[in-house]
Amino acid sequence: MMKPLLRCTLLFFAAVSVLLLSGCQVHFIAAYDPVLDNGLTQLQQSTEQFLGTLDAEAGLPEASWTDNQSFYTQSDATLRTLITRAQSEPKSAIIVQELQLLEKSYTDLMNLHQTMGDKGLSHVMIVDSRAALENSYKSIFTLELALQSRLNTAATPAPAATAPALSP
Repeated sequence: MMKPLLRCTLLFFAAVSVLLLSGCQVHFIAAYDPVLDNGLTQLQQSTEQFLGTLDAEAGLPEASWTDNQSFYTQSDATLRTLITRAQSEPKSAIIVQELQLLEKSYTDLMNLHQTMGDKGLSHVMIVDSRAALENSYKSIFTLELALQSRLNTAATPAPAATAPALSP
């Protein structure tokens, strides 16, 4: 008869071997989230439109902080919603961190615009702010695309192995 400790150890290693050989995958990051991806795409598009309009109106009263506060309120609400969504997913620390860095870029832009007041932002300020925002977006989209690729790879069944036809 086997000793109980030896038996438990063998059962444990047998179970681990079965899991490893069965192709179980362990993921250390949250799964791809199409809602998050879509929300970020929409936020980036509205931001690009906003910055393009600001650049075209540079020096005009329409580019002032007062006339553009609503953009920052809407962007902040969208980002907070996306961060909350990401935080609700297990293993999402990396995504949440990237979203918080993006949020900081928006806060920096808002603070700069508020400081400039009625003068609005200059072309150089807009270019620099756009670059910071685009870097954050690129980082997040690269991560999301990798997660989407992982999802697509996992969903695609492996081709069935076929033996060559036997000749009569």
